[in-house]
Amino acid sequence: MNMNSTKMTFMNTMMIGVMVSTCSNSWMMIWAGLEISLISFIPLMEKESVLSTESSIKYFIMQSISSSMMILGMIMSMKTISWTLISYSMLIKMGTAPFHMWMISVSEGMTYMNLFIMLTVMKMPPMTIINYNMTENPIMSMMSLIMGSLMGLNQTSTRKILTYSSVYNLGFMLTLSKTTSNWMWFLFIYSTMLAMTMMMMNTLSISYMNQMSINNKNILSKLNLWIMMMSMSGLPPSIGFVNKLMTIELMIQKNQMLMSSMMIMTSLIVSFYYTRMMFSSFMFQSMSMKWQTKMNNKMYISMSMLSIMTSPILITLKCIS
Repeated sequence: MNMNSTKMTFMNTMMIGVMVSTCSNSWMMIWAGLEISLISFIPLMEKESVLSTESSIKYFIMQSISSSMMILGMIMSMKTISWTLISYSMLIKMGTAPFHMWMISVSEGMTYMNLFIMLTVMKMPPMTIINYNMTENPIMSMMSLIMGSLMGLNQTSTRKILTYSSVYNLGFMLTLSKTTSNWMWFLFIYSTMLAMTMMMMNTLSISYMNQMSINNKNILSKLNLWIMMMSMSGLPPSIGFVNKLMTIELMIQKNQMLMSSMMIMTSLIVSFYYTRMMFSSFMFQSMSMKWQTKMNNKMYISMSMLSIMTSPILITLKCIS
């Protein structure tokens, strides 16, 4: 996405809307912040393609439906029904399973920058509103874990794989929704991983899995992308392992063995399709000695070190405290 003054204005307005809806105590101001961020994000999705226009329309329709449900919940006087409508409207807005199919369709017509905003920044206000409810959704969490892991197996588009992975990670976030610090920490680490992964895929111009095997970039860039895949799948010692460890440990402390078992089983499936994405790429250069690769690109080295070294440091600090 080429930035100019107009897009910078829309980006700033979008962030203002997110902050307004996240920090407000009034329901009307929360709704206003959501609408400001929505109307500012749609122009950023503009691109010279039919898919971009289709994605913008689909995104606008689904966000309008969820906002209408939220307003209806605000108007309802019965507290139980009101909270249910508001919670489900936020689940639709985030793309939680089984309301995730619109997000898969929208992701195909977006750039990596816009996809990153949709999968991270635009989820902050809905998660904050769900946190106000202080109730967990174990069924929605399990459905997100199952659908996000299984449906990503038969995908070839990297955008769809990352979107299904986001649905999967939403299952983790929903289990942490009662504690503000936990889900915000989870979202921060996930955003860091996703930003590095999408930066690499955008640099290498990768949109489909077969492009990884025919890509003639140097070994260092492929090795760095492999490390990013490790982070996204949550394999130790990458930074993504901290998120899974924190959530599963909390579930065990709450004696929710079914949920923790579901997280562990589905994480194996997610690890499989992320590992598969880079397996063929390295097979074409299997005879080269990776440890003799000259590390010349500082950006690749920094991203790799951040992904690998952060996890042991955070776990050590947690054990000390």
